[in-house]
Amino acid sequence: MSALPPFASVADVEVRLGRTVTDGERAALEDASDLIRAETGRDWVDPDNPAQLVGDPAQLDTLRTVCASAAARLIRNPAGVAQETVGPFSVSHGTSAVPGAWLTRWERLRLRRAAGLIGVTVLSTTRGPFETRPVDLPSSAHEVDRW
Repeated sequence: MSALPPFASVADVEVRLGRTVTDGERAALEDASDLIRAETGRDWVDPDNPAQLVGDPAQLDTLRTVCASAAARLIRNPAGVAQETVGPFSVSHGTSAVPGAWLTRWERLRLRRAAGLIGVTVLSTTRGPFETRPVDLPSSAHEVDRW
């Protein structure tokens, strides 16, 4: 059991599932939260009170939404089955299907933005004083001949 709080509540997951979450399924919240912490590289808790999540409201809403979605996905499909046929009993695991919690590409992008890992940067277009040298222009027509 993780000592850090989950980003979503059981009620958040129940809304996505449309049913009550069992006691055995509650671990999906911790799995999804651990996955989010690994993706963002942050624990999102107050150092003085590890039970308290920190971040601005938009960040915390993103963390809650992604956590609840990933946990619901894990509860619905814990084995990562991509295709299932009833007769004559076929099950298929896609190349990207892995058992356990996983994040979609869109969720990863949302988490990176919330964590400040994606943004606009400034790229200098000047070369600086060491790479440019002054140009000596001729002061008379006689000096032009030497060029």
